[in-house]
Amino acid sequence: MGWNIQHLDHTRSYTQIANLMRHAERELTVSEFRPLAPLAEYRTDCWIELTNAQAGQIRDALHLLAQRLRSKRFSRDAHGWAIFARDLAQAADTAHRTGRPWRWS
Repeated sequence: MGWNIQHLDHTRSYTQIANLMRHAERELTVSEFRPLAPLAEYRTDCWIELTNAQAGQIRDALHLLAQRLRSKRFSRDAHGWAIFARDLAQAADTAHRTGRPWRWS
């Protein structure tokens, strides 16, 4: 089971999203993490619909996270999470630019 995330080509597991949020909590300040809070709060038995404005804020936070993770030298694990954050940021950007809600189910 996992999240079907609009504008992302493949499903991501609930665990992958939870682990990405753990990385975000470690790498970002509280204020930088704040836009990601809706993604960290939801559990496996629900769906998420975010406004396009929220998607834009999430995009920015995920780009920052990807940048911070990429800067960690000699960490293959961090590089993989940076790619995931970048891909998710691109999906958020698509939702933001279309002006429609961003849906996760």
